[in-house]
Amino acid sequence: MPPHSKDELIARVKAMRAKVYDRNAVFSRSEIPAELHALTADAKTRGIEDAQRDSLLMIGLVESKGGDAEDVVAALQAALDIKTSPLLSAERLARSYNLLAEHLQIREDFSAAAENYRIAVRHMAETPAFNEDQRLGTEQELGLVLHEAGRFQEELDNNLRVLAGGERIHGAKNPLLRSLVTNIAQNIHALGRKLEAEPYLVRALAMARLEGKDWNEQDLL
Repeated sequence: MPPHSKDELIARVKAMRAKVYDRNAVFSRSEIPAELHALTADAKTRGIEDAQRDSLLMIGLVESKGGDAEDVVAALQAALDIKTSPLLSAERLARSYNLLAEHLQIREDFSAAAENYRIAVRHMAETPAFNEDQRLGTEQELGLVLHEAGRFQEELDNNLRVLAGGERIHGAKNPLLRSLVTNIAQNIHALGRKLEAEPYLVRALAMARLEGKDWNEQDLL
């Protein structure tokens, strides 16, 4: 049954937020989107843009739990296109753009995913909700989609920045950096600069051996 008033609509959107964002909540993914779509339509009809945006963000989150990537992308893009007061917090923006980028990546729209990962990283830097390691992890995902988009020089520039941050946090020899060092080696190799890639290949192989992996350069390339 649709809300009878603006106040009732806002109250129902607030109640849905409490349910959807509660990590311990149990709800049916098949039922929640239908209710959220109804709230979205009602909010749009009434011109209540913040309630419309909140409902769309929740649709994106719920659909991301097992729905179609197209539905996630459509809901999040529509939500983030609404620039109304009150503005979303940096944390919500970061999480929303990151989720959008992940599903653009699933959809293999790699250039669009890259742009949205960049926006997510920018907002992550604006809030203490994320530490540097988390931000670097998102920047590493940015590198992966830049690679898939064939934007190898941008990928290299990005990954070298991520590596510098990772070394500062974890130490230069930490095996956690192996995949990143490997990506950099592959990236430089893809740019045709094989000699320049060699030190990174040697370093990645040394890290792999610390993990008990008997690899050679061809295994990495």
